[in-house]
Amino acid sequence: MKNQTKYYFEGLKSESEIKLRYKDLAKQNHPDLGGCQDIMKAINAQYEQVLKGQYQKEGKSLTEIEELLKNDLILRKKLYEILAIESLTIEICGSWLWVTGKTQENRKLLKEAKFYWANKKKAWYWRSDENKSFNRKAYSLAEIRLIHGSEKLKTKKQAQIA
Repeated sequence: MKNQTKYYFEGLKSESEIKLRYKDLAKQNHPDLGGCQDIMKAINAQYEQVLKGQYQKEGKSLTEIEELLKNDLILRKKLYEILAIESLTIEICGSWLWVTGKTQENRKLLKEAKFYWANKKKAWYWRSDENKSFNRKAYSLAEIRLIHGSEKLKTKKQAQIA
């Protein structure tokens, strides 16, 4: 029998297209959301290869590529920790994760996942230690979205309602 490999990232031409496709695939296929672990492993492997290829096309050095892939993996792992929590809206703004929705009932889980509460923004956030902000200006969540862009993911129950 011939090996029938499915290619998940064909025809994508930019880092943002690749990452957006990955997030859509993760929502559909992640084992915590009812997907298949083997399919998710194949998606992860292809994602890293395609992203690495895109970085090479952009002329990034091997050191830069390794650092970008390492940071991307850390962000994905953190995202997986909370993806199965129902009724949350997860937003990726740059290299930070922002969480809104029904966070009050899930605050214990968010704390366990090392997310922090931003009282002025009324949202939970996570960022790696390397991405700590030393900016004294307090930006609103809307300003952060404008500066860094935003991709929203809805967790399972909220996605069914929407």
